[in-house]
Parts: sequence; structure tokens; C-alpha cells
Amino acid sequence: MSDKNLVNDRFFHEKISDSKNGWVDLTFILACNKIKQFKLKNPVEEVTEAVKDSTEVEISKDGK
Repeated sequence: MSDKNLVNDRFFHEKISDSKNGWVDLTFILACNKIKQFKLKNPVEEVTEAVKDSTEVEISKDGK
């Protein structure tokens, strides 16, 4: 999801561009192979917890 990666990632670039405020639905993130590799038991909760203190990633109030 970095700026460098988005240059080559058409899918996420389009999702961000199509979003009114640049948000990407968490379901798209969870569908990524790199995230699936972790075999998380509760993916939404675990990813949300992992980024809760991030200065780079923000989870919307609705958790999506």
C-alpha cells in the first residue's frame, strides 16, 4: 500500500482513486495473499489491533 507499490498495483490504486476520501475497504486488504499467509483466526480484529497505533495506517470508525 506504499506510494512506491501503488505505482504498479492497479487494483489498489483504482480502489483508492474510486473512494471519496481515499479509504480502502478492509475486506480488500484481508483478501491479499500476503495477509492470507498469516492464517489469522480473527483477521478483522487482528489486523485492526496490529495497526491501531500506526501513524501510517488508519482504521475508520466503522472498522472497515
